[in-house]
Order: sequence, then C-alpha cells, then structure tokens
Amino acid sequence: MHVTCLQENLAGGLQVAKQKTRHTTLPILNNFLIKAERGALTVTSTDLELGIKSIIRGRIEDEGSITIPQDKLISYIKHLPGEKVDLELSEETLTVKSGEEFSAQFHGMNSEEFPDLPQFEAKHVLQLDRASFVSALKKASICLAKTNTRPEIAGVYLSVHNGVLYLVGSDGFRLSEKQLRLDTEAPEGFSALIPTHTVQELIRILDAQEDEALELSFSDSQVMASLSTTEVISKLLEATFPQYDALIPQDFAYRVAFQKEDLRQAIQLAAVFSTDASHIIRLSFDPEGGLEVKSSQSEVGQNTSRIPVQLELGEQQPFEIMFHYQYLLDGLSAFDGEHLTFSFNDPDSAAVMRDSEDNSLLYLVMPLRE
Repeated sequence: MHVTCLQENLAGGLQVAKQKTRHTTLPILNNFLIKAERGALTVTSTDLELGIKSIIRGRIEDEGSITIPQDKLISYIKHLPGEKVDLELSEETLTVKSGEEFSAQFHGMNSEEFPDLPQFEAKHVLQLDRASFVSALKKASICLAKTNTRPEIAGVYLSVHNGVLYLVGSDGFRLSEKQLRLDTEAPEGFSALIPTHTVQELIRILDAQEDEALELSFSDSQVMASLSTTEVISKLLEATFPQYDALIPQDFAYRVAFQKEDLRQAIQLAAVFSTDASHIIRLSFDPEGGLEVKSSQSEVGQNTSRIPVQLELGEQQPFEIMFHYQYLLDGLSAFDGEHLTFSFNDPDSAAVMRDSEDNSLLYLVMPLRE
C-alpha cells in the first residue's frame, strides 16, 4: 500500500471513524482498518455493535490494507505540521511520512483478522436534511438515561405517520417528542429503536459534516446513515418502545405562558438551595399572575425568585407543583424559541412544555413528591 493525502483530510477522516473501544479479549477492535483499493482510502472502526467507515481523498499508488491502533495514529497525524502525508505499508508496518523531516513506523495487525462490517439490505429509506435531522435527534435524546437497564427505552424511537418523522426519547421520568416533516415519500407506519450509544455517535459525526443530504436506511435489525464520505451502521434494539401516546394528557386544567430565559434563570438560582439528594424545586402560581420558583435546604438556607407569567387556561387560584430542577433545565434547553407554555392538571400528573409558536416539539415531565 502506498497512499498520499492531505494531512487535514486524513486527520479529519480519522476523527470521524474513531470509537472509544477498550477491548482486551479482541484487541484488534481497538484498531482502525486502513484500506486502499479501487482508487479510495477508507478508514473503518467497529465494536461489533456499531461500525463507522470514513472515505478520505488521496492518491492511491499501491493497494493494500492494515490495522493500526486508533489512539496512537490519531495523535500522531493531528500533530504533523506538513501539508501532505505519505502512507506506505511493508508487511505489517505502516510508515507515515510528512516531507523529509517527519517519519514514523506503526506496527499493525493483519487486516484479515478485522471483523467485516455486516451486510446491509435496506428495506426502508428516509431522505433527510442532515442539519434538521441532527437537531431533532439532539432534542429527542435529551431525555435518554446515561445508564439504563430498561432496553425498551434505551434509545431514540423513530416512527413515520402521515409524512412526519417522530423522534422520541424517554428515561421513564420525562419524555421528549420532536416532529420532523418529510419532503420525500416515506414508509407509513415504519418504526425503529436506535440505541443510545449509536445516537450519541450519530450526533457527533453528523454535527461535523457539511453535507446537506443524509440517507437513513433500515433493515430488519440494522440502521445505516450515509453521507458522501461517511457511513455509520449499527444494530437496532429489539425491544418494543412503550405506547407513549397514552402518557400525554390531551386536556389540561392550567396553562401558563412565560419567557424561557426568565424561568431558566430562576431555576438556576433555586438549584443552589436544592438538596443534593432530591433536587426538588417548587413552582408556585398565585392569583395575581406570577410564578414563584422556590427551594430550601436546612443547612444552607432558602431561595425564592418571582417571574411574570400569563395564565392562558384555568382559574386564578394558588397552585404548587414540584420538579427535579435538572429535568426542567434540560427541557428548556431543547426549545429554540423564547416564548413557551407549561400545562398542568394537578401536582401528581404529567406536565407538558411547548413552544408557543412551534408545535413540533413536546417535552413531558413528571412532578416529584416529597
């Protein structure tokens, strides 16, 4: 193998394909598969659940393949000062040169030991705008638990109905649903559950791309995201996502309108006095149209912030409800607009946050009890 490419292109391609793997039973999974064939240089990584392939522009003089440790190669390439990089393979040693001044040899492992990415046969294909999809994915994934023992909610649920792609995430205490209208024909009734780790990698990779178009393909058990120079393939979760529609109240006793920044600031102040164990803050609505955000901790003190709100639904009477403050902050951060509404029924029932001018995002959160 002998390849010449730009340092910037090679460093960028390696960053896209990298994975945080620490395999001791199968050390080759800590490596990149680097392959030059049919006029293209590809870099591939896999953890057997998720595979990433990056295509890097370059001049292929001789074909070949090798696997090289990810961390070492990334660290070396990104610090090379030269514009062009030469990759030359001799047996299982990859020589990396930049001009006459810089040269390194990496001892690799035979590429034949590297697992093949699974064969993919698409049954359903979605043509998407990359930027819109990654934005929707971020909003849906804001509710995903960092560790989850319930496989049915251990990822983002995608479904298609009436030309709209629904993306839903939940950790059992809150739920985020983002609607994305599709401009092209889509499979009605289709659904899939993408694992949390795959969602995180898709967000990382798609955020760094410049392509406008994204093709998202599904087989019975896998998903593939395809861009001009990148492919991501992952297993889907086999669990069935809960029928969440029944959890969303259709009618409310109260609805208040407020400015996002007002509530965010009040919650951040209240968080200082919230107990480390419960994270509880209180939202108290009064008949004069104000909202008090309160918190207290016996060893520290207490806090009250008052913000203006407009009662859009319900009677002018006192009402108090308690929440985990971080859940509210997460919900607020998902909205792009500044004018939001918060709807309630009682202190024990789910509350729903929406944008006053954009109905495509719903954030549901369960109250807490002392």
